[in-house]
Amino acid sequence: MLHVQHPIANLRRGLWVPSNPQRQRQPRHADDREPASIASLWRRLNYATNIELRITAELLKYIKMAKSSKLVATKRGRVLLVRRRRDKLWMFPGGRKRANETEKECLRREIKEELPKLKMGRVKLWKEVKKKNRRSGRRMNDAIFIAEKASGELKIGDKREIDRAMWCRPRGIRLTPTSRYIRDKLFL
Repeated sequence: MLHVQHPIANLRRGLWVPSNPQRQRQPRHADDREPASIASLWRRLNYATNIELRITAELLKYIKMAKSSKLVATKRGRVLLVRRRRDKLWMFPGGRKRANETEKECLRREIKEELPKLKMGRVKLWKEVKKKNRRSGRRMNDAIFIAEKASGELKIGDKREIDRAMWCRPRGIRLTPTSRYIRDKLFL
């Protein structure tokens, strides 16, 4: 088994491990190496940076981040809710995160897809919920954001997913389990 040391450590020693293992050269010792040109130093740095980026991307896959983002916006004692078409349950707007997307980027994209005419002010992370819902047994993994200000027309963008949006009181309405959790924590 071939053991390759960390690329930055190899750069410090003046060694370069090529990316193609079939074409691997024997590393030179620091004592008998020739002076490096700027081009060869650039290649070494470029190689090490690419390795670092690949390692970072691989590690990010295993970091537990929220799988979806939800928005809580209030106006005159009412909250913004949208109704899912498939089961007619009401929920706070938001959706699932895509790969290489932050929670805030996910939220902005989902709001733009669901309610394109809605204008949001600054959004602030309220809480990351990572637990099991007691009522439904469903595992929640959501980032919940609170908007300081929201205005504009509630025109629905994705009619296949959502059939209605409105400002209403969150009590006495059929909510999804995650939205019930948010309602119970924020609006007692």
